Amino acid sequence: MFTLIARHQSDLKIISIVFDKRYFGDKKRSSLEGNPLVKTSQTLFKRLQYLGNKNLIIFDQMESSFKVTSGKHRLILSVLENKEKIGEIFVDNYTSIANIEFAKSSRENFLQMADICGYPIYRQFVHYGRQWCSPKIEQLKMYEYFDKIRHNFVDKNTKVRGVGLVCLPDIEKVNWNILGDGHIL
Repeated sequence: MFTLIARHQSDLKIISIVFDKRYFGDKKRSSLEGNPLVKTSQTLFKRLQYLGNKNLIIFDQMESSFKVTSGKHRLILSVLENKEKIGEIFVDNYTSIANIEFAKSSRENFLQMADICGYPIYRQFVHYGRQWCSPKIEQLKMYEYFDKIRHNFVDKNTKVRGVGLVCLPDIEKVNWNILGDGHIL
């Protein structure tokens, strides 16, 4: 499957937001400014706005907090509409997002694809997350399956960090050459 994903690197692009809970304590995560759902949704919306086009976002309804009739789906929509008082807002109106839907992954092939791509990204940060923030390391080690899909990330002039792969927070802002050999750019 990862070979198939890699083979379609120009057509199948990944935007991933990694939320590192170690840096956000329970008190901070209970506020809007540190809420994982709010921060990752806002970051995803901003990336899609900068890319342009019209985008449809589908959230996996299997997550109990994303049920259409209950849960936090309204919070996502209020972030989209900028109704929440979040500290840094760089986009006033998300015009490139056509709609947000909630669906069961068993009925959506693209949600299944997102799950497949999400796991190696998760493992990358479990195994080498501390390296991501360390400018002292010469070359970023890569989890085997993350290495296979790394060319699928959205980039801007070969820059992936902060574009197609965002870590919250990104304290050191080390610009790893994800598309190349893993050295610092």
